[in-house]
Amino acid sequence: MVLASYANSFQSPFQFDGHAQIVNNTSLHLEDLSLEGLEKAMTGTRPVTNLSFALNYYLGGLEVNGFHWANLLIHLLTALALFGVIWYTLGLEIHQGRYQATRYGMALLGALIWAVHPVQTQAVTYLVQRSTELAALFGMMALICYIRGRCSTRPWGWYAFCLAGVLLALGSKETAAVLPVLILFYELIFFSENRQGRGGAMIFSLLLFMVPILFFWMYYLGASQGVVDGLLRYVNMDYSFMVADHTFTQRLLTESRIILHYLSLLIYPHPARLTLDYDYLWSQSILDPLTTLASILFITATVIYALMGIRRRPLLSYAILWF
Repeated sequence: MVLASYANSFQSPFQFDGHAQIVNNTSLHLEDLSLEGLEKAMTGTRPVTNLSFALNYYLGGLEVNGFHWANLLIHLLTALALFGVIWYTLGLEIHQGRYQATRYGMALLGALIWAVHPVQTQAVTYLVQRSTELAALFGMMALICYIRGRCSTRPWGWYAFCLAGVLLALGSKETAAVLPVLILFYELIFFSENRQGRGGAMIFSLLLFMVPILFFWMYYLGASQGVVDGLLRYVNMDYSFMVADHTFTQRLLTESRIILHYLSLLIYPHPARLTLDYDYLWSQSILDPLTTLASILFITATVIYALMGIRRRPLLSYAILWF
């Protein structure tokens, strides 16, 4: 079913930054599997993604079909990992066996809907978005390893694999920096009544927060610069080189409306509402446009609803906080 959904996209050419990041990026044009060539490919802030592009080039040059097959394979693997996350989650003690008879079907249905949902089209067919796919794949695998470790009498081996997943996800795309937050939420929501191994799990969860901070520091700020000073410089930097005439505050305000737009796409993914390059009107203030305030209020209310319902509706609460 997933293959049929994307079968007509395998000849889609490189688009937009695909030319700069792949076609014209000679550091990814891997001719042999030498250590020097692999090191050259693993440059920039997304070394894992760049390495995957380099291996694609090594196997088939710039033949676009091979890049699409690789993207689809990663998408399928992520769907399998999502199946695992759902299956393990529904089997936790907190549910008291409520989903024992149906969790396989629920996990399969959830993973299938996710895999064929139209909102995934950009990540699968827009080739440079492989970074998003890989971050999701390694993030899911990291969460599975954390769950397995939390349910094991010998957790630290699983925690080591979880850490490796987080590192690989961060090396794929910077958005994976939210993984420690998601794992901590998972611990607090689904293992709130499981005291066995709680101390070690909390220590590990909190230590994970250091991983994206160190990654961000090393790759973006330079290790010679203080973390706090570097973060302040990042927040206050001039973004005009990306999109003219907008500030960090305007970006943040606009994001609230974008979140609601993507939420609506999950519910109503009509083809006319899907595009590769959305043209959003920038929020100039919390009242300009008024939908900015409405979006912020909706998001705030939804988060409060999730927090208040953690004990009664842990699955729904976690899904909301994840999003």
